[in-house]
Amino acid sequence: PPTPTPTVTPSFTPEPELTPTWTPIPPTPTPIPPVRYGLVLAASGSTETTCAHGQTCDVGLLLTNSGDKTDTLALLLVQGDGLPLQLCRPDGVCAANDLQVTGVGPGNTAYLLLRVHVPADAAAQSSSYVLQATSVESGRHQMSQPITIQITVPAPG
Repeated sequence: PPTPTPTVTPSFTPEPELTPTWTPIPPTPTPIPPVRYGLVLAASGSTETTCAHGQTCDVGLLLTNSGDKTDTLALLLVQGDGLPLQLCRPDGVCAANDLQVTGVGPGNTAYLLLRVHVPADAAAQSSSYVLQATSVESGRHQMSQPITIQITVPAPG
């Protein structure tokens, strides 16, 4: 008997029935509040002090982060003349004109020192030092009001 010849049988491809799909509405982005940088520099006591020959005198300074974000604050010597000085932290770290304090939280205050050394042979004088603080996180754009510290060396007695 002859082999049967295959025949083409039509097949039915069902057409898909499309149903509308639900697309969620994306939530509105949470607004990021602008960061407010701020700092206040003040003397811990008097802004005027007398320092005798051969002595090292410290003037306490209070540097407060008045912003709303933890910040690195820097104490700067803007202007100074006469006597050798350092800007110091209580942990013994000192700098000549740019001292940084890291991790100062909002509302927290760092205690710093203006340390002046009067040589034994120094002449009687009155020296002024202008200090200012800045926020490092703000790109050093946010500055405190400057303060002036007056150091008087009396005539040798």
